[in-house]
Amino acid sequence: ESSSESSSSSDSSSSSSDSPAKPAKKRAKPKRRVAKPKRRVAKKTVAPKSKKKPKSKKKPKRSKKRKARAGKSVKAAKPADASDVPLGKVVTRARGPKDELVDKVLRRWWYCMPDWPPGPEEFDYDAELRKRKLRKFSNYEFSLHPKIFDDGFVSVYELSQYPGVYMDDFGNRYDLRPRESCPCYNNLVLKTVSELRLLLKKALIAQSKELETVPGVPVNVLLGVKKEMKDSKV
Repeated sequence: ESSSESSSSSDSSSSSSDSPAKPAKKRAKPKRRVAKPKRRVAKKTVAPKSKKKPKSKKKPKRSKKRKARAGKSVKAAKPADASDVPLGKVVTRARGPKDELVDKVLRRWWYCMPDWPPGPEEFDYDAELRKRKLRKFSNYEFSLHPKIFDDGFVSVYELSQYPGVYMDDFGNRYDLRPRESCPCYNNLVLKTVSELRLLLKKALIAQSKELETVPGVPVNVLLGVKKEMKDSKV
């Protein structure tokens, strides 16, 4: 039995040695994906579109007849009367010789006219206050009194920088300065040409005398006043 077993074992060994052994299959390695670099494409620079300017509308040409009519209407227009113009408004019209005199007087009115606004000695402001039912107080006393009294009078105080002008606690302003003597165009234009020339003469003489006494006055200023005196035949 042992011999048979050995023979069988030898046969199996010989048979196993005769048949070649199959090699073990190797696992294929996964391929690495290599990312290809992307090509950079240069962007096209587009020039900004220029904004088109709006076409200016041409004004229709006036005919010769219309121009002639417009010129006639301007010539026919009468200058505004000084009495119709309210105080503080400018009269828009062509200047005449009288207007030039008024302008020269207004440039130096304080040399030929009394001070304005007048003081309490020359003008009765208290009477004007009573007419309008206003009661004047100093700036300190104003806050200590009622705004409106039982008799209807309103408390006011005078503006220090504008004598003759008063204010109440409600923001209302009362200008009591006399308008008849105000050195303005509306009042001076009512004077005659001879009166205006006398005022201008008085003003130029007083101005030139004062400029001669003041030290450091530019020479051209003094010469300008003297030239104006010659031109105005003063």
